[in-house]
Amino acid sequence: MLVLFLVYIFMRTFKNTDEIRTERVANRNNPVIYSLLAVLLGELDRRPNQNTPITKEDIYKTIKKLYDAAIECGNVEEEKYLEEFIRKQLTDQELQDAINTIKYQGYRNIGDIMKLLSLQYPGQYDGKKAAQFARL
Repeated sequence: MLVLFLVYIFMRTFKNTDEIRTERVANRNNPVIYSLLAVLLGELDRRPNQNTPITKEDIYKTIKKLYDAAIECGNVEEEKYLEEFIRKQLTDQELQDAINTIKYQGYRNIGDIMKLLSLQYPGQYDGKKAAQFARL
């Protein structure tokens, strides 16, 4: 379980658009990554609710969308670069272990288990499987 937490902690992230711009300048000699980061900034500018600040979650969702598009188009360089920012999905065994750890802490209510799971592993598991495992 500690390994899973460390993987999540050390996953690359952008906290704001200034960090993306800095990364873009650092990659100005790599036209693929330079253009990719320009697209990322453009997509963030076109998000539906312009009245709210851009959050880390907005950035993550946009990166995930670009990552899925890179896979679909077969752009290996973009895929490899964006993969560093994507949250790794828990295997069934890792998910079961995480749920068992939460249960061991005294939580028995499925709602409480799911809430803690979502806080500890956001976007890293299948909710239906988690609910099934929580019922066991």
